[in-house]
Amino acid sequence: MAIVELEGEQPISPGALGFVGYAGILEKGDVGELILALNKTQFKKKCGSYLPDSLLPDACYDFYDLARGAGGILLVRVTDGNEVQADGVLYTRRVPRSPMGTIKAKNGGRWGGKKKEYTDDVSADSKVTNTTLDTEDATMIQDEWKGGWVRLDAVINTLYPIVGNDAAGVITVASNSTMKDDWTAADPTYANKRYYVYLENAGKAVSYEIRDGEEKPDTEFGLFVYADGVLANSWPHLSVEPTDSRYWTIVINDDTNNDEIVVTDSL
Repeated sequence: MAIVELEGEQPISPGALGFVGYAGILEKGDVGELILALNKTQFKKKCGSYLPDSLLPDACYDFYDLARGAGGILLVRVTDGNEVQADGVLYTRRVPRSPMGTIKAKNGGRWGGKKKEYTDDVSADSKVTNTTLDTEDATMIQDEWKGGWVRLDAVINTLYPIVGNDAAGVITVASNSTMKDDWTAADPTYANKRYYVYLENAGKAVSYEIRDGEEKPDTEFGLFVYADGVLANSWPHLSVEPTDSRYWTIVINDDTNNDEIVVTDSL
């Protein structure tokens, strides 16, 4: 008879989990570039949050929750190429005010925000069906109005949810919509051809605030950037002089903690 001594049950010791890699649809981030996110906070700042069109953010949040800080994620953002950067123009303080620079969301996508509204008259009643509105606007980008609403001026208190649009300007609304029937009932002669298109981005936006420079209020300015209303970055000492060490485009664009904006000088 042999007696074999075995160790009792031991607790699991935490260890380094390593890294995982994902490529797919993300809310934000440089397209086609490697993104390193060591924790959930970094992921949210660099890549955003949950999306209806992708389970990749869900997988990333699950990784961070289950790994409990052991390891990180390497990501590559993939898009269809139709994302657009929200932008705005900065103006000089002196009158007459003139453009002095441009501020853009650092990469394209709805995360950068920009509430949009568009209105016009349809050229004929045949341009409207129960589920489509042909704006004949060939400058539209594929699905740029997805998630928005259509309203017909003749139809009171009714909004039609947009499920997509094509590059030829045809907007498609939800399949159970009765847009043309509602228009016919409200205005049988189709005299009022005005329509409105709205996109509000569900409150998501990059916004900014301009202040006087903290140390030199007469010659410098401060730029404070917010993501969805929360302060994300601040640069309180900026100069418009290219030879100054505080030259605003270099300070902002070279800031490795800046995942929100990119700026250009127009002076």
